[in-house]
Amino acid sequence: MEPRSLIEGTVADAGCELVLLRQLPGRRIEVVVDREPEGVGVDDLVGLTRGIHAAFEDAGLDPGAYCIEVLSPGLDRPLVRDKDFVRFAGARVHVKLRDKRLIDDRKNFKGRLVGLEGDEIVVEDPDPKAEGPWRFPRAEVREVRLIPDVPTPREAPAGKRTRKPRKSRRKRPKEH
Repeated sequence: MEPRSLIEGTVADAGCELVLLRQLPGRRIEVVVDREPEGVGVDDLVGLTRGIHAAFEDAGLDPGAYCIEVLSPGLDRPLVRDKDFVRFAGARVHVKLRDKRLIDDRKNFKGRLVGLEGDEIVVEDPDPKAEGPWRFPRAEVREVRLIPDVPTPREAPAGKRTRKPRKSRRKRPKEH
């Protein structure tokens, strides 16, 4: 049996969704899984790894011959399936193209995801002077990832110290 079908079955049996499955050089297999709406935790990933190894053994494959990595999608998750583009419409995304595009001779674009229209990924251009959203045919797109909204710490106002200077712990010689 093909490793891909074994993995797909194991992921489905665990009540998870397969987001991405990549077979990489050196018999490395990267499995990205998710579960809506709560996501997956470490225990889910460990259980899936064990389940995939057991499925390989049951099918007569040596799981030790493969390097199987089971991962959560993470904060900067890849958008792969049609339902990902619906679920994350309105989110900030980073689009990487396979080749440079005629727009500004670029391969990388960042903006707000509008959604999927037919076979095009539609992303709002952050430039307020833009004539309209960018439209990328799926065949031209190498990868679309979420840009996580991670709060940054506020900076202290200029000229103010955030903490007192430390006193030296070094003993000073007594003066006579």
